[in-house]
Amino acid sequence: MCLLICTKHFVYSGKKKIVLPFKHPRSTFLYKKTASRAISSQSLKKRIQAFLNKHQNVLFNKKVCLVLPDHTRDFDSKLIMTLLFDSLKQYAKRIDCVVALGLHKKLNSEEKDKYGASVIVHPHTFRQHSLVQTVLLGATNGIPVCLNKHLFSCDIILTIGIVEPHLYAGFSGGIKCLSIGLAGRETILGTHAVSFLSQRNVVMGNVTTNPFQRFLWDAFALIDIPTYSFNIVKNHKKQIVFCSFDSPRQSFRKATAFAKGVFGYVVKKTI
Repeated sequence: MCLLICTKHFVYSGKKKIVLPFKHPRSTFLYKKTASRAISSQSLKKRIQAFLNKHQNVLFNKKVCLVLPDHTRDFDSKLIMTLLFDSLKQYAKRIDCVVALGLHKKLNSEEKDKYGASVIVHPHTFRQHSLVQTVLLGATNGIPVCLNKHLFSCDIILTIGIVEPHLYAGFSGGIKCLSIGLAGRETILGTHAVSFLSQRNVVMGNVTTNPFQRFLWDAFALIDIPTYSFNIVKNHKKQIVFCSFDSPRQSFRKATAFAKGVFGYVVKKTI
């Protein structure tokens, strides 16, 4: 279990609630309130359909790249993929699903089945990120930005993110699946070098002045393709308690604000 009290006076404990030597009734109440509101699959379906219906003119007859978190992220992959794919295929000409592996190993046949790859049928495609299938877009903060070349054959990008405390990015989710999950080896090693991660504001919970988080958005700015993000937050019971389908920044902002109530405790002083 990782415990960190960061500069914003939030205490993070991964996915579990822990007992702390602080008394703050309001923050404890907020945790219980947000953690108990599980969103049903039917409600998720309605929210996804509502967003896609609103943007059907943008999506109609377009090739869409659906960027998925890798299998180490617990985002109910089969459920989310089914709901998104079933709704999206009504409008899109073709859906190219890409698992944002980063440096993680590829899924084998059994793992792909558990992940939900069988949901994707012809003419739509399911692929896994390859470090050798990247193109150099430029550099930011001295780090080369190499991203998956298949992104640039699409008209629209949709990303899926699971938002929870992250040791380097502050919070996971957002466009991390693009800027790191679909990046080349040079990009990933550059952002995970000791010299980069040892910067003062690279800490859990910080998404405003965090150099790692800033890199993610700077790299994303090099992609000149309309992009939308679907971010979810889970509680300590692994239930989905929040989702936001919006522009990448708006969706991530809403999700991180909510996640602080699930994973964070406001304290009056540090120890």
